[in-house]
Amino acid sequence: MFFRKKCEFCGRQIEKGKEITEKVEVYGRVGLWKRNFCSEECLEKYKKATSELMKRRRPNVCMRCLR
Repeated sequence: MFFRKKCEFCGRQIEKGKEITEKVEVYGRVGLWKRNFCSEECLEKYKKATSELMKRRRPNVCMRCLR
């Protein structure tokens, strides 16, 4: 039960060996980061949501100021 991986998009726990690991953009960070997903559907939804968020983001804004 401890240290189980969770889906980055939906938050569900993933069974060991069934996770989909992908390098994706993370809002507020530069570059690509490894994240785990439970299905291809969650991966595609995450990529779409992140790309839309990156388009709307104002440049040179501190992440703490956005809260």
